[in-house]
Amino acid sequence: MRVINTLHMDVRQLLRRCAFTRRGQAHVELEMRLGQRSDTFHSGVPQSVFEQLERDLVESRDLVAEPGYTEIVDYFYTLPRGRNVRTRVHYDSECMELHTEHMEKRSIQSFVASVSNDPGDTCRVEVSSEIPVDSPPQSTLINYVRVKQRRTFVDRRDFGDLWQYELSRTWSATTRDAVEYNQHNCEPSYEVECELIDAEGVYMGGKDDDHISESLHMKMLMLLGYDDMDTPLEIYNVKNCERTGAKRTRH
Repeated sequence: MRVINTLHMDVRQLLRRCAFTRRGQAHVELEMRLGQRSDTFHSGVPQSVFEQLERDLVESRDLVAEPGYTEIVDYFYTLPRGRNVRTRVHYDSECMELHTEHMEKRSIQSFVASVSNDPGDTCRVEVSSEIPVDSPPQSTLINYVRVKQRRTFVDRRDFGDLWQYELSRTWSATTRDAVEYNQHNCEPSYEVECELIDAEGVYMGGKDDDHISESLHMKMLMLLGYDDMDTPLEIYNVKNCERTGAKRTRH
């Protein structure tokens, strides 16, 4: 894994690289997540920021809002060869069914950006693979458990969902009993994500990487509370973790 710490990289160049990596690959996601930065990136924002973003998203005429919060329980564990797997359990109240999925997630590339002279809130952009695990172990040692209450806001086009904003209240611990205790006795972590969905590839098929990077740039600044596209950003922790897919021919 290669890690670069620099303030001088162009955010548009990095976003184009992320769009290029996301393009045309199955089981690859591109998302932005808000957080705080000290020595490293920590996911989560103050409650006041979370609530203001929720009001803004609810009022947006361009988004389809989920009516309320849905609870999900995630179990994280490690398989042989260091494979990090998440088992997600979700109860569908409409169908009255319990859904379970197992996913192996690997980071491909990422970077962290914050507004110059305003280092509090930061945004991490990450491209990662999420590969379904068909045969999870019957028993394993759980690393930690997370309870997530999430609400989604979707930019829905004629061809399907394009962007999805996700607001989550989360609690984590090493066991299910401990996380349930925290849920009833501790303040949650307030988390904000934005993901490029485009499941059928219609949007990415019709737009080049420059266009997509500009859209990502605008949404990043919006999440950070700025609307001026010329707002200066500082870039940290640029990581290229692995290469995926075949090398494309230059034109």
